[in-house]
Amino acid sequence: MEKFLRNIDPDRLKINSRIRTKIERKHNINIAEVLQNLRNPDLLAGLSRQSSKKPHDETYGLLFELTKRKRLFIVITYKTLENKIYLVTAFKTTKKAKKMLMKNPLRR
Repeated sequence: MEKFLRNIDPDRLKINSRIRTKIERKHNINIAEVLQNLRNPDLLAGLSRQSSKKPHDETYGLLFELTKRKRLFIVITYKTLENKIYLVTAFKTTKKAKKMLMKNPLRR
């Protein structure tokens, strides 16, 4: 997954204006920080595959460990037919979410 994220073309990454507003205002996260972590996944601590609405879509939950106490959880959907990646949401999280994610981890 790290290799996949590193090779993302910025034109393929799509962010809806409603989602951008939600991330910046409701979750108080700078969208530039989210994009930086997606393009440079050095802090990727774990990921999990989630259920998608459509059969050709792949949805992933990515957990980035920013510091010992700060974690950022980003959900993306890869639409294989369009060959585009959509940002679904991003929010800061706790240790409890990390434990839940690590129960069924996927390999990076």
